[in-house]
Amino acid sequence: MTESAFVPPEEKKTIQRTFIDGELRVIVATNAFGMGIDKPDVRLVVHADIPSSLENYLQKAGRAGRDQQQAHCVLLFTKDDVERQFGMSARSRLTQREIHGVLRALRRLSRRNRNDEVVASTGEILINDQEYDFRRDSATDDTRARTAITWLEESNLLTREENRVQIFPSSLRVNSVEEAKEKAADRKLVDRSLLWLHEQEVIRLNRGLTGFRWILVDEYQDVGREEYELISALAGRTQADADAKLTLFAVGDDDQNIYAFKGSSVQFIRRFEDDYQARPAYLVDNYRSTRHIIDAANSVIGPARNRMKADHEIRIDKGRLRDPAGGLWAATPSHCCVVAG
Repeated sequence: MTESAFVPPEEKKTIQRTFIDGELRVIVATNAFGMGIDKPDVRLVVHADIPSSLENYLQKAGRAGRDQQQAHCVLLFTKDDVERQFGMSARSRLTQREIHGVLRALRRLSRRNRNDEVVASTGEILINDQEYDFRRDSATDDTRARTAITWLEESNLLTREENRVQIFPSSLRVNSVEEAKEKAADRKLVDRSLLWLHEQEVIRLNRGLTGFRWILVDEYQDVGREEYELISALAGRTQADADAKLTLFAVGDDDQNIYAFKGSSVQFIRRFEDDYQARPAYLVDNYRSTRHIIDAANSVIGPARNRMKADHEIRIDKGRLRDPAGGLWAATPSHCCVVAG
């Protein structure tokens, strides 16, 4: 019997159960599926190629003879397999920073679960490496993450137990692929679904911001309801775990808004401080206008006391403090020219 990523989940469970119960004597499986099998009387394990590390070899070979009776392990390989593994090993070196990144990710998972016990795949661990300390390489990520965990175990920073298989029950809300395509055609439905899944920690949209720990949103006074919800989801505004949030910088000014016709509103920038427990910084230096123009602007907008910068007047930047109030042109001798026609 063969198990692969293309076999339906229910059929996978049936294959695993019949093999463990002894009804099925031989199974051809992927690494992930095979590692989840806890059967005491496996008499033979055949490796189709060279495992990526000695640890992985021992883990796979360890499926055999768990009842302490004689068992055999056979490794099939060619010379090219060896060369390929050497090449992958050269890309698999770990740095101290990467090991620390894995440790921080495990601690983050532990805090989120409110439990000292963490059950997670290497992929889940790396997703929680939000500082991106762990260098990504799809060909070696799994091996390097497992190696980092081994180093942490050797340092007595964690204890590793038996592998566990987790099954997540679910049900489809559509009756066919065609119905699913029709629903997916509604872009707003898809967008809102993604936002909800992110807020529920089912997916993480911030993985699209690979390696970054912050988001900068310019002209925040021009965002509307949909943009506000998207930014909120990306930044993890409603997350209880502080480590699950990104740092969000917003730049804007609530005394102007040119996109109100399409639903944007200054209400979002005005509530930004409460939404994100943010610390405001007032940008009041003007680097372009003359002092006369700045003074005139302050006089015009001064009566509007509900502005965020009501108590923070605009001022000329320090580099131009000694310039004439009317600008450099004010110090230039004037010349009159009369053209007779």
